[in-house]
Amino acid sequence: MNVYLLRKFKDNDCDLNDSTFANTTRSRVGNKCSIINSETASLITSIFNLMNLFACFTGGFFSDLLAKRFSLSGRLMIHLLFLAMHGSLMILFGHMENLPIAIAVLILWSFCYQNTQGTNFGLEPFIWPKRVGLVSGIIAMGATSGSICWNLLWRYSLDNMSRYYTIVGSVALCSSLLTILVFVGGYNMLDPCLNKGMFREENIVKELKDNIHETRCDKHVHDFTKL
Repeated sequence: MNVYLLRKFKDNDCDLNDSTFANTTRSRVGNKCSIINSETASLITSIFNLMNLFACFTGGFFSDLLAKRFSLSGRLMIHLLFLAMHGSLMILFGHMENLPIAIAVLILWSFCYQNTQGTNFGLEPFIWPKRVGLVSGIIAMGATSGSICWNLLWRYSLDNMSRYYTIVGSVALCSSLLTILVFVGGYNMLDPCLNKGMFREENIVKELKDNIHETRCDKHVHDFTKL
């Protein structure tokens, strides 16, 4: 992202044909015309990751908050909201021309992105209660695979980095809309709007506890048969 900041926000009075840039490579010429230096660009970029110190927590908090009112449907609602805002703000960030406004958009984008992770963690235990570890592993694998794909896309988007943010943001925005089609535990985020019976999250929690209890009982029986 710091490369994007250096190349995006340039001094309008900078002349790339100036003789002072005669012995400078093409990529470094772009950096020379930037209104910020590398250290400042790195500092601005660090804001994105620093939001992770509390934004994941707030995502989980909001997920629990809506679950009290709409149960599992509420968790899906807040997940869709933050994911849609994440995609929209990412597209907006890629088209900013004013640096202070771009930093403000970056903060909001990062907040929504990290909150999306928190709401994601709030849904994990209810997707397949008997295989929570497996579900978590698949989600982690998907995150790693996605990172590889987006890094490859970034490699081929250096000539038009705004397009990169538009593409990835559009994917996130479309993914948020797909949440409407997602069923977790047999229930959908639109259930409250359709006046369906409220899903009792306590039933899945009870199922999780029963699974733990059964596992412990099986272990005690196994140990007893060894005697």
